[in-house]
Amino acid sequence: MIGLGYMIASWRVPDYRWDSMTYAQRMAKAVHLSGVTGMYTDILYMNLHMYKGFGGKDMENSLALYDPDIYDAIMEPFGAGYGYVGDVGRSLVTMATDSIPHGLAQLPYPLQFNMFLRDDIREMRRFLRNY
Repeated sequence: MIGLGYMIASWRVPDYRWDSMTYAQRMAKAVHLSGVTGMYTDILYMNLHMYKGFGGKDMENSLALYDPDIYDAIMEPFGAGYGYVGDVGRSLVTMATDSIPHGLAQLPYPLQFNMFLRDDIREMRRFLRNY
């Protein structure tokens, strides 16, 4: 990724400025444009959610984005694909053991956070939870 950032930096910076930059300045620009530093905050949030999910005490000024359980804590390090499969599996278990409408309310829907569909999906979930 840093290599791609270096390539993008060489394209975006004018030639006269790129030729006058030191190697350290070029690498700093490449790291900045590569997006690699966003990984560090993701690791912080992942560790925080895993800590809370495994039963850690909630800090007073917690930065957690949601309230995970043990299942979320186990699935967290594997990424979004496994998290999606886990959420679908959790809703299928709810459909099989509790009730079908509650399981459908838990199911992650495509484009559920799209600004045009968000209100309709929320209304449908409220209806299914209260059914």
